[in-house]
Amino acid sequence: MYSYLGRKKRNHRAIKDRLRELGRFLETVKKISPDINCLENLMHPSKYNIIIKAIKETSGFDEKSGVYETPSLALKLGQSLKKCILVYKSMCLDDPILLNNLPLIKLLQE
Repeated sequence: MYSYLGRKKRNHRAIKDRLRELGRFLETVKKISPDINCLENLMHPSKYNIIIKAIKETSGFDEKSGVYETPSLALKLGQSLKKCILVYKSMCLDDPILLNNLPLIKLLQE
């Protein structure tokens, strides 16, 4: 994100906000599943339900009414996670051990 937006000083706040949102998301994930300590541990299709539950909890989803308290946060988290998946995908291409995870990442990316 920094390589794309970071050259201009005015974009630093947007980068900071996105990182803070991802940090709040990761805190929620840790409450749901304490064995996950970084975003890389979420890059597996078996963790999909944890991701959805954490996004709903972070953005204030109300099960009864079906309404988000902050729907824009849910969208931003989804977009940020897609970017994280792309970064992880490039890491997999560089590391032969992680290369085995590549077919599983395609499931998450969709």
